[in-house]
Order: sequence, then structure tokens, then C-alpha cells
Amino acid sequence: MKHETRDMRHTLLAALMTLCAVTVATAAPTGVTVNGVALDSAGSGGEGWKYYLPHITLTNAGPFTISGTNKTSQVRVVVQEGVTCDVTISNLVLETPGSDSRCAFTLQTNACVSLFLAGNNALLSGDNRAGLEVAGGRALSINSAPGDDAGALTATGGKYAAGIGGNNKNESGTITIHGGQITAYGTDGAAGIGGGSQGAGGTTTINGGHVSASSTGTYGAGIGGGYYRAGGTITINGGTVMAQGGRLSAGIGGGYYHSGPAGTVAINGGTVTATGGNSGAGIGGGSSSQGGTVNISGGAVTAQAAPTAAPAAMSPFPAAG
Repeated sequence: MKHETRDMRHTLLAALMTLCAVTVATAAPTGVTVNGVALDSAGSGGEGWKYYLPHITLTNAGPFTISGTNKTSQVRVVVQEGVTCDVTISNLVLETPGSDSRCAFTLQTNACVSLFLAGNNALLSGDNRAGLEVAGGRALSINSAPGDDAGALTATGGKYAAGIGGNNKNESGTITIHGGQITAYGTDGAAGIGGGSQGAGGTTTINGGHVSASSTGTYGAGIGGGYYRAGGTITINGGTVMAQGGRLSAGIGGGYYHSGPAGTVAINGGTVTATGGNSGAGIGGGSSSQGGTVNISGGAVTAQAAPTAAPAAMSPFPAAG
């Protein structure tokens, strides 16, 4: 009996050692760190955050610094519902391509994020999801990180989704840009910054920085509304802004064929260039839409409708000199 018990113990120990060896062998680095802690596929965590493949979930005020590169959909940032936090992305590249609604960086309901840009960053999401998702009821502010005026972000939405803002059939929340070099591409009826396809533009305020926003397909505004929706409330107080509408949509304002006014645009300062796509206004409404309210009290403003085919995506701004 004693020999049998000892043999059983040895067998159990060997099985546990084998299980541990398999677990270690299957864990793999993702190429991304949070507050200096490297993520691996077996799971990681720290104060106010946890990582279980594929989501980094931020659960308190932080601050958090996220760095590294993952282009295989293994890392997706989620700010938990109701959380207000500070996040610095430092040379972060996340790509979550595909047709299953993967999102590189999302704010859940009532989340509020102050995002700081260090180095060059890029977020690319899958179909129906914004590159940086800020749906209605969420708030995002963007600035360059302290000491890094050239901090940059390129955000690209998947099919039918904004670069920064709403998903497919999803309005945008509140987006405020204070600084940084920001390039946003919406696709297939979605705004560069604002609503997804069939999503309104929410509230967008630009106080500074270099902002290039374009809808690379058809029907979405550069900044404002997606297909069949109004642009929301857009205020530009400073910075350099270039907005290019998709085919039949406004550069700044409403998407194609929305019912009702295009929204409200106020420009109080900055240098603004807005180009509509194929019969869309430079500033105002898309084709077959009303124009909304436009107030210009300052700044240098160039606005034009472009009677051409759908424009190519705009180039990012060069680094600040």
C-alpha cells in the first residue's frame, strides 16, 4: 500500500510538471508593454490594468503608458465602463484587421480618456470598428506628451467606421484635440473624425495641433457626420486642420444625403482647409443635404467643393520643425 501511494504521488507530480512545461512553452511575448511590464499570451497585470488575450483592460485612473508593436490582433486596449484615466501611447502600433469587428482601442460607456502622444503611433481596426473608438456617451482628449511636440497618431477605421469616433451605425462621442500630429482615416461612408457610416458627428473641438482627417471612400465627411447623418457640433479654435470629405460629402460638416440641417460649425482661429468630395460643400452639408449653421470669426479658412471623383487619402503632416 505504501509503495502504491508513493507511486501515485510520483505520477501526479510528473503530470503537474508536464502541465507546467506545456503552459510555459505555449506562453509567448506579444511585443507590447504596459507601464514597463511585458505582456505575454498567458496573461499579465499590474495596478489598475489586466491583460487576458487579447484585451488590455484599464480599470482605474492610471496613469498608464503603453508601448510596442503587435500586428496580429493579440493586443486590443479597452477602457472599462465609467473609468476616467490618463494614457500615454509611446511608439505604439496596434493592428487588428479582419471581418470580425476587432477594435484596436476602445472606450466603453461613460469612459473618459486623456490620451498623450509620444513618438509615432498607429491604430488600425477591423471591419465596422473605429481605429480609436469614441462612441456616443464617451469622451476623449488628445495632446502631445510633455516634451514631445511631434507626438503623432495615425488612426484608421475598418470598413464603415471612423478613424477616430464612431463604429458602423454609431454616432461619435466628445472628442477634444489640444495638440499632437493626428491623421485619421474613415472608410466607406464614415468620417475621418466623427460618425461611422450612418452615425452622426457628436461634438468635436480642435484647440491646437496638426489635424488631417479624411473619408477615404464615399459618403462620409472629413470631420463630422457619416453617410446619411449630420455633422454634430464642430468647433475649431486653433491649430492646423485639413479635412477632406469622401465622395458627395462635406470636408467639415455632414455626410451625403442626410435629412435635416448638417449641424453647427464654428471656426474661431487656426488655419483650416476643408474640401468637399464630388458636390459636397467644403464646410456645410453633403450632396442632397441641408447646409447647417457655419460661423467663422477668426483664423485663415479655405473651403471648396470639389466636383471630382472620390479623393485619395490625405498625407499626414510632416514632423514639426
